[in-house]
Amino acid sequence: MRSLTRTEVYWRDGRLFPIINFRPTGRGPWPRATSFSQSELVAFIEGETGNIEIVEGPVASVERVNDALLFHRGIEPSSVSRSVWSKVPEAVRNAIAARVHQAEAAIASTWHNLSNEEARTGAFFSNIHGTFAADGWRVDVSFVEFSKQVKEPQTGTDVAVVLDAASQDGQRSFKTIWLQAKSMPSKPIQSSRPARLVDQLPLAKTFCEASFGLAYTPHGVFALETPLQAQQPFADLLADAMRCVVGDMNVTTLKNSLNRKRIFQILITERPEPRRRLLFRG
Repeated sequence: MRSLTRTEVYWRDGRLFPIINFRPTGRGPWPRATSFSQSELVAFIEGETGNIEIVEGPVASVERVNDALLFHRGIEPSSVSRSVWSKVPEAVRNAIAARVHQAEAAIASTWHNLSNEEARTGAFFSNIHGTFAADGWRVDVSFVEFSKQVKEPQTGTDVAVVLDAASQDGQRSFKTIWLQAKSMPSKPIQSSRPARLVDQLPLAKTFCEASFGLAYTPHGVFALETPLQAQQPFADLLADAMRCVVGDMNVTTLKNSLNRKRIFQILITERPEPRRRLLFRG
């Protein structure tokens, strides 16, 4: 079925105006937004992660379309602040790391049953998914593998990782990391040079500055840096992203990530403290 809603964003008097338009049957022309003219259109955006369509209008610019995408994802552009990451507690990072270590153990136990990087990618990230709470925050981890790549360019990466944090005061921030998977029979060392990775990572970094190799081994899963002289456990890479040490915060990178074939998302949301019920006895 075609999309029933789309986000329309217009530019007037130096500001953006987002409108959610509805098409009840999913067919036929969209109702016209009578408050604005087509000459004021920044972009039409419809669809969900994995199949987002963006049609730019006559007053589109990179910044305006990026803000339009944030509106489409329910994010007020003025609420975006990297300070959110300083509020994420250590307990959240530890809980996510524990999930990663469990997935690593599953990879190790089925190492000889998984034939290639694609199979290991699906097995590894699928084992991290789930929803849990830690120190007043809710964590939703998901891995989606779409069956087709309609618009995915050849960027030298296999997985787009999107970390999205929302604090109780309304602030929001996100990080994007791209990964190129490789399998290695032993733990990588500084002199390791997996086939093609030396060429793939520089290409990937032209699209996402936080691009890494991802080495699956029977002894753990490791992130590799260029020029392949640095490595760290994948759980540590995620922790560094949540400490705001690493991760691409450019909205254009996020936009380029949402239509990838494999998307690993971590949504971290601060939950309000539950109100205590007061019991009065007569």
